[in-house]
Amino acid sequence: MIGSDDPQKVWDEAAEPFAHFVREGKNYYRDELDGPTAFGLIGEVKGSRILDLACGEGNNTRILARKGAEAVGVDYSEKMIELVKQEEKKDRLGIAYFVADAADLRAIEQWL
Repeated sequence: MIGSDDPQKVWDEAAEPFAHFVREGKNYYRDELDGPTAFGLIGEVKGSRILDLACGEGNNTRILARKGAEAVGVDYSEKMIELVKQEEKKDRLGIAYFVADAADLRAIEQWL
């Protein structure tokens, strides 16, 4: 619910519509502007270990893995991570996904 004091609840409720929006190719700014610009700045990632913090539905995490990075995705929303793990099962790229608060990443210590 928008306006909630619980950001995790807000993102959990928005997870499915957001994932659908992105996966249907409707996030034009990310697909045509933000993404190409960010990946141009990042450069070559093959062989790198990359943390995608606030990975959302995992679009960028999957792009990085396809470019040869060992990627891990972290998001605060349990529902987002549930959805992205379903996507990983369909298209296995070897990505590990974790629910964690960006201010406390102990949940991913085994990956570090």
